[in-house]
Amino acid sequence: MEDSFNRRSITRDKILSKADLLKQKFRFKKSLGQNIFIGNTQNLLNLTNFMDDDFIIEVGTGTGDITKEIAKRVEFVRSYEIDERLKEFINENIIFYKNIEVKYMDFLLEDKFPESFKFFSNLPYSQATEILKKCSMINSLKEGYFMIQKELGERIISKEGSKKYGAISIFLQTFFSFKSLKSSIRIFFIQNLRLIQFSYILKESENGMMTLKNMKLF
Repeated sequence: MEDSFNRRSITRDKILSKADLLKQKFRFKKSLGQNIFIGNTQNLLNLTNFMDDDFIIEVGTGTGDITKEIAKRVEFVRSYEIDERLKEFINENIIFYKNIEVKYMDFLLEDKFPESFKFFSNLPYSQATEILKKCSMINSLKEGYFMIQKELGERIISKEGSKKYGAISIFLQTFFSFKSLKSSIRIFFIQNLRLIQFSYILKESENGMMTLKNMKLF
């Protein structure tokens, strides 16, 4: 079958990683916009502002490598993965982590969220815009980080007057402030991505109106 992969050379007592996944020639689904981060995870997460009492929602568990490293830094991680073929990789990677919950479903279909959380995602390129639009509608999301295809990332963070400034820039900047933290991050399957930090710039006031929120996160 096209989406199958050979695991015979992997022993049961070995913790599986993205390297194993790539060795076994796992077939990514273009329809899901899948990509796997292959850089230094610690250096990547050192760019975040995750705290030990944070609740993190991650979209795109992948092999679970980044998920477990986030879990070492925060109180709890809820991660969403739409591709159940990755379940064995994920389960063996997070087996010792009691503060990780993986939901095998489309994040876009989720309607229940914690009272306060931060967001992290190596965004699937085919759904990146829709995921960020959904995030803009979740009031309990306080701050987040995402990796995104460089061209789309530049459109999102571009300023008025730039040739890349457009509808997606206007819409997302209505709800979030953005900062590009690092460019040219190495991703398997797609190259030249950006890591971008974002946070809400709007909040609901006592009279129900939306007002600017004074935040200095950057």
